[in-house]
Amino acid sequence: MQRIAVQRPVMTLVVFLVILVLGVLSLLNLPIDLMPNVSLPTASVVTLYPGASAEDVEKKVTDPLEEAISTVPNVEEITSTSFENVSSIVVSFAWGTDLDAAVNDLRDRLDFARRQLPEDAEDPYIFKFDLSQWPVLVVAATSDDPTLDVRKIVEDQVVEELRHGKGVGAVQIWGGGRKRMVHIWVDKARLEALHLPLETLVAALAQENVNLPVGNLAVGKTDYLVRVPQAFRSARELEDLPLVNLQGRLVRLKEVARVEDGYAEPTNFVRVNGKPGVFFAIQKTSGANTVEVAREARKRLEAVEERIPGLNLQVVIDGSLFIRNSIHNLTTTILWALVLVVLVTLVFLRNLRGSLIIASVIPFSLITAFIFLYLIHASINIISSPPWPSPSAWWWTTLWWSWRTSITTGNGGKPGARPPSLAPARWRAPSPPPR
Repeated sequence: MQRIAVQRPVMTLVVFLVILVLGVLSLLNLPIDLMPNVSLPTASVVTLYPGASAEDVEKKVTDPLEEAISTVPNVEEITSTSFENVSSIVVSFAWGTDLDAAVNDLRDRLDFARRQLPEDAEDPYIFKFDLSQWPVLVVAATSDDPTLDVRKIVEDQVVEELRHGKGVGAVQIWGGGRKRMVHIWVDKARLEALHLPLETLVAALAQENVNLPVGNLAVGKTDYLVRVPQAFRSARELEDLPLVNLQGRLVRLKEVARVEDGYAEPTNFVRVNGKPGVFFAIQKTSGANTVEVAREARKRLEAVEERIPGLNLQVVIDGSLFIRNSIHNLTTTILWALVLVVLVTLVFLRNLRGSLIIASVIPFSLITAFIFLYLIHASINIISSPPWPSPSAWWWTTLWWSWRTSITTGNGGKPGARPPSLAPARWRAPSPPPR
């Protein structure tokens, strides 16, 4: 290989230039992320059972689900935790298992076990653990104006603006704001006077507050879908809800209860620098560049903050900050490596041209690594970015040095040629004296 590189310097130069161009193009198109795109072979099953104690959740929800999950192939470990109202089961599969296929098998087993769960229990939710779904940005929204509904503004305007950004997958909101809720305060004495059980009131609310499809209506060549809207639109409509017919008299809800249109009681609070606020996390799509998504999201947040007076947006967690610092440290390390290589080779070889040639191999070996990363659809992260050149640098050093020495010596490209400064000194014995 070295003989061919030395005998054909033009071809060698072209090969190096092609690799250089491909490496630069690969570097520009590689996504930058904190961790590689690795899916852990773990899934979580969460089931809600409102109003149940931890013991009831374990016996009626967790145990039947564990029996069904244990029949899924490639399951290595099952860990369950039962709380009040919630059952959480973590399923660990064997490494190398196709997580998508495993989750499909898990979903089939859960659908079969759903018949054994109580009627009040909700359907199980399955969550996959994916490192790429960590939030890119976590932002806090506050306002000095007490009349401003921060959560509603975030839901209606901020989130809508962020979703149009490149690479933004989802925006999750928690804390703050007030949720509208209709309260029904039942008069126990009135119910007992009318001999009405509370279940009658609950059943009437469940039956009436629905929209029912009743079929199709064909008019000529047009087919219309017909439905009966019965969902309540105001508290006044709810007050006139008929409950029961007692001896020809229709008893309505307002006779036994008081209907109040208000807000739900807050169960959690979010404080930002001592002020009530809202948190929202920005997640990127799979394969998106974390640094680019964070930069684009910051620009859109600044535009929204300028457009809405009184709204303050503050970035609490920036996932791209550590990535930018890591890339900066890597660049600084490479530059110091180049300087040290040039100094060391210059001291020992005492040849500036040879020192520069050897130093040029370090970035070139990294560029070839970028081509490999691009071909395998990888990303630049803290694992795939080594702090030092790859071992292939020595091979490129030998090849590059052989080709350069053939030019500097000017001997027609013969193999094994060396520049005059590197030629070993030959010791010759003195000639014997003449007889």
